Amino acid sequence: MRAEQQMAPVTAQQNLVALLVARAARPDVVGATVYEGGAWKSVTWGAILAEVRRLSAALVAQGVKPGDRVAVFAGTSLRWCVVDLAVSAARDTVTAASNKVTDVTEKVESKVKSVPSKAG
Repeated sequence: MRAEQQMAPVTAQQNLVALLVARAARPDVVGATVYEGGAWKSVTWGAILAEVRRLSAALVAQGVKPGDRVAVFAGTSLRWCVVDLAVSAARDTVTAASNKVTDVTEKVESKVKSVPSKAG
């Protein structure tokens, strides 16, 4: 199946979290492929959404409120995307940091600093 055929139509009122939820309506469809432990691993839309929900709930449990800033210090990966979507789902703002995390987090006064612990 071509990627265009499995995608939900995009409307002006959708955001990335809403698009993820739409994709996860078919939870067993592969949404990403990551390289871990020397092998490629398929990750389903359902698994991605479950992780986004778990991280979003953890942010709220830590006291992060809508509009708060969350600094993410990580390389480009599926894990970064999941953290970004979780922050958005909690209605917070992501502040991406490349290699000067202390400078960025101090300047933007982020509530939480997130460093993904797993590759992928």
